[in-house]
Amino acid sequence: MRTSSLRLTSIAATLALMGQFAGAMTVPDSANAADMLADYGEPTEYTEVEFGTGWYLRGDIGGGISSVDVESSYYSEDVDYGDPITIGLGAGYTFAEGLRMEVALNIFENSEINASNLMGNFYADLGTYAGFRPYVGAGLGAAYVYWDDFSLNGQCNAGSVAECGVSGGEELTYAANAMLGVSYELSRGLNLDLGYRYTYFGEGGTTDTTDTFGNVEDLTVGNKSVHEMRLGLRYEIW
Repeated sequence: MRTSSLRLTSIAATLALMGQFAGAMTVPDSANAADMLADYGEPTEYTEVEFGTGWYLRGDIGGGISSVDVESSYYSEDVDYGDPITIGLGAGYTFAEGLRMEVALNIFENSEINASNLMGNFYADLGTYAGFRPYVGAGLGAAYVYWDDFSLNGQCNAGSVAECGVSGGEELTYAANAMLGVSYELSRGLNLDLGYRYTYFGEGGTTDTTDTFGNVEDLTVGNKSVHEMRLGLRYEIW
């Protein structure tokens, strides 16, 4: 009889402990749950990652033909001066789909009359076809035209002299260019660029010319034109 009472007492105590444990594990009501969530603050807002900055760098090398207008009281014609080599470096920004603007420094090396210019250019890409993207462009800028002493072959001083010596000189002037070409994306952000460019330089200034008889006159080194094909790379900064 005493053993049975002891068992009943043990069972009752066990049930009481289980009840207290179950009460402690009860899920809080909605008000308490809200208070717990409030402790964590507002949900974090995520900003969309921008993969392209729009800025790019470019470098080009080219070659072509050039001509310069020279004129004096006894000599006036366009003179061809071989095949200039050109080097260009630039930086630009793509500010809308298919539209770009850039600043470019170009150096034109020739045997007689050389030049360099700093241009502000605008480009319009004309869509993408099988990976190729044709474009057109135009720009204006400032130019520095310079030349060493050189000779002109032709009629000098309205006589039979076949050669005139031209003194070296330099001049700051203006320049304009127009471009047509196509680019191809070699890898993400790296584009191969092949194009044609026509560059027009303003008047180069006045210098002295001397014929074989020692006669000295002013000679105007006039407008300079360059037709060239260029090959380069354009790298988009990511």
